[in-house]
Amino acid sequence: MGKVVGAAVISSRVLGPAEASLMLTGGLALAALVAVAMAFPRVVAGGLAITGGWVALTLLVQAWRLRFPRKKRDAGDTPPVSPESG
Repeated sequence: MGKVVGAAVISSRVLGPAEASLMLTGGLALAALVAVAMAFPRVVAGGLAITGGWVALTLLVQAWRLRFPRKKRDAGDTPPVSPESG
């Protein structure tokens, strides 16, 4: 759906009747979001704040894991038992 809406907005390719329902759905969803934003701006702002916080937390956790990877096992630890050696 994202590619169809993007193609409709920037006119990068010719869209046919098959994409009409996707464009209608995208347009209606956007119109509904705009209507809710105009009627209840705090609801939309709250939703955006929660989504933004979730994305920020995810990025911070991923950055932490990349910067500080977990330590590997010591050489004296026993290796895990594989099903083949069973």
